[in-house]
Amino acid sequence: MNREGVVESCEVKGILNLTANTDAGAAAIVAVNKAQLPPSFNFATHPKVDKKGYEQQGILSLKGGKGFPVGRGVGILRWSYGSDDAAPISINCWPEDEGTGRILVNIEMELTRKDVVLHDVNILLPLGTADPPAIESI
Repeated sequence: MNREGVVESCEVKGILNLTANTDAGAAAIVAVNKAQLPPSFNFATHPKVDKKGYEQQGILSLKGGKGFPVGRGVGILRWSYGSDDAAPISINCWPEDEGTGRILVNIEMELTRKDVVLHDVNILLPLGTADPPAIESI
């Protein structure tokens, strides 16, 4: 993001994790409706996943009929998307030096895509100091 709040590059990444809690769950087969997946996203299966079964039928299972490990999460499918329009939010920062050793920063955030719902959004602001900021209002 540049100083004007314009996204110059952005990448969205995700992973589908499966945790089998029982022996029956270890034999799970996950069916993915690949017709519903966005064509602009890139998808990759874990090396232990039967790639041919995923590509031909949208089925995520381990190679050789093996079961998933019980009690341990396994990432079985990753996805990524990179584009200038990947970020559904715009952020404008307005720093203002108050002349007293303090800098007041107003941050405006706007959801730019109304078809998206955001969860667990983290925005990191480099402060250039180890001192915590004083947040006056949200």
